[in-house]
Amino acid sequence: AVLLPESGSSICDEDHWIVSARHSQQRCHGCAHACCFKYARSDWNGLATSSSEADFHGWLKPGVPVCIMVHGSFVTSETVAEDSKNTFRWLRKSAPHLPLQVVFLTWPSEGLLTLNPAIAASSAIPGLDVAILGRRAEFNGIRLVKLIQSISPESPISLIGHSHGARIVASSLDLLGGGELRGVKLCDGPSHRIRTILAGAAIDHDWLC
Repeated sequence: AVLLPESGSSICDEDHWIVSARHSQQRCHGCAHACCFKYARSDWNGLATSSSEADFHGWLKPGVPVCIMVHGSFVTSETVAEDSKNTFRWLRKSAPHLPLQVVFLTWPSEGLLTLNPAIAASSAIPGLDVAILGRRAEFNGIRLVKLIQSISPESPISLIGHSHGARIVASSLDLLGGGELRGVKLCDGPSHRIRTILAGAAIDHDWLC
């Protein structure tokens, strides 16, 4: 195990967090931005334990960089912990000498929404599923903004979005930049330094314009 010079502890002792918006309504109401998250703390081995918002914010260290990873579509609630563990290990092993707080935002991304079990598995319409999940991803940019705004402005933030997760990231940046999404508009602009990585982004290039 590699030791962190500032603390003498191993990266294998570090935890990461899974913040879930899976239970949230996927349509706009007046309270859309005020939706509560569910929190789970996970260790190096991917053992996730339900926790609270207070514990999450107690874990965050102001001034230490925060990396928020957002997955794409067709990720189930059963696989989130394992996927998060693998990504967390990959990120920490790449620069174990640097301090980093890793958070995963998970959203209702299960597929086969058009499946009719009474007919057959082949009744699903994959293209329509992708379109529905794409609009859902755009909407969940609201959730990502709420998570970003709950973190101390002293901590620089990196956003990594994969596939439809990149659409969530782009949507959140638009809101933070003064845009409007389904009637939701922020009163305050961004207060963090934010860097962004879009991996296999499920967006068109001209959307960033």
